[in-house]
Amino acid sequence: MARSSPRSLPHFVRSPGRWGDWEGPLSSSTQNAELAGLRRFFRWARAEGLRPDDPTEGIRPPRREPYARARGLSAEEVARLLAAIPVESAAGLRLRALVLAYLLTGRRRSEVLNLRWRDLDLEGGFYRYSGKGGKERQRALPPPVRLAILVYAEAAGLAQKPEEAVFPGRWRDQPVDGKYIGEQLRQAAELAGIPLERPLHTLRHSYARALRRVEAPLEAVQAALDHSNLATTSIYLRQLEGQEDPWWPKLAAELGLIGGGEAASSPTEEQS
Repeated sequence: MARSSPRSLPHFVRSPGRWGDWEGPLSSSTQNAELAGLRRFFRWARAEGLRPDDPTEGIRPPRREPYARARGLSAEEVARLLAAIPVESAAGLRLRALVLAYLLTGRRRSEVLNLRWRDLDLEGGFYRYSGKGGKERQRALPPPVRLAILVYAEAAGLAQKPEEAVFPGRWRDQPVDGKYIGEQLRQAAELAGIPLERPLHTLRHSYARALRRVEAPLEAVQAALDHSNLATTSIYLRQLEGQEDPWWPKLAAELGLIGGGEAASSPTEEQS
């Protein structure tokens, strides 16, 4: 604390390697959260007379870039990922059921992992979950997800008691750890030749991207993702799909890169 300075703190906030085995760059939201915590700490230290100054003063928070690293899987990548998951064990069947649940519902990590058997209506074909802010919601349970859950439950010998977790870890009443599942998913993705930076959240991104591929309107994607406003969904999809540029055809024509100009600029075969 005594050696902290306005020059050293920004480097500390940006530096990776302080979050378990994560070695990539920290997101702007993570950096902002850490900087806010450091500000509270050093203001307290100065008020208590432990430091004469506050080294966080004058440090500008990094600019937030929502969903800057958002990535969704293509249909071909999804097929490769599912093929790479071993289904000879209950653990493999659990991972496959989880992957299908994320891909076909678009739910956040905790919204799936925290499911209890009382949250599933297997006969009626729907499930209940707690979204952001603790809001209770109910949605249709896709048949492939229902089947995958039942196959896993049978292989794992789950009693399907109402209070028990649908995807338990060591104890039946506690859900499996999300980091553990994320690592399993990352290993399966490596076998499939797919780089995954945020394994479980990438599946939510893939759900959103797939909705757009099947021509779901923006409002439908917003409702499916439980976004509070349309602007959030628009930013989300723009990062996944890229910003549209309606002007490039006219610009290319102006520069002679379409039609005759394009043909004239193409290489010709060398004469032997």
